[in-house]
Amino acid sequence: MVVSWRRQALYDTISELQIKCEESPSADLVKELLIKNSGFDYMATDEAVQLITRTKHSYYEFGDKPANVLAHCIRQSSTGQCISEVSGIDGFSADSQRINDRFRDFYSSLYTSDNLPGDAHFDDFFNGLMIPTVAPDIAVHLDKPFTAGEIKTAIMSMQSGRCPGPNGFPSEFYKAFIDKLSPLMLAIFKEASESGILPLTLRQATISLIPKKR
Repeated sequence: MVVSWRRQALYDTISELQIKCEESPSADLVKELLIKNSGFDYMATDEAVQLITRTKHSYYEFGDKPANVLAHCIRQSSTGQCISEVSGIDGFSADSQRINDRFRDFYSSLYTSDNLPGDAHFDDFFNGLMIPTVAPDIAVHLDKPFTAGEIKTAIMSMQSGRCPGPNGFPSEFYKAFIDKLSPLMLAIFKEASESGILPLTLRQATISLIPKKR
């Protein structure tokens, strides 16, 4: 948008003038800064008016229900992300169920190992590695049971805006209910430590397909 580009250029000029005024203030610089600020305010107001006018046009185009405008935007977004057809051994298919089946079969085969080694293979592999050992005092510390404090520290260290699992709950959810969730998670990790394996839900992953236009 041309207006946004001009506004950004004017903003950069104002920033430079502010630095000059701080380093060596003068009446001429202050006057020029006021003029530029006034022009910036006028340009920003004019751009806002254009956006409001465009919004009103969409409102009148889709009726008196804001949901119609939102639904139209969602449909446009969904259409751009929709996978209309896929190719396979038997050719192209546009059927939604067959598309899902092909993706399921493809990734199931991709993440399934063709060769499942036994314990002897693992022993041969690890026996040939020079793995450094942990000091006894550190080993004792690492073998201690999990604590609620460690669970809370791990939760608070999670990056915001991310979902750590396929349930769709973001990290902010765990942080907000940390006092209620930490005892439950502590019990889960204690059981996993005793059994030697994590629950199935903690070993699942979700693959999202994002189509890219050529």
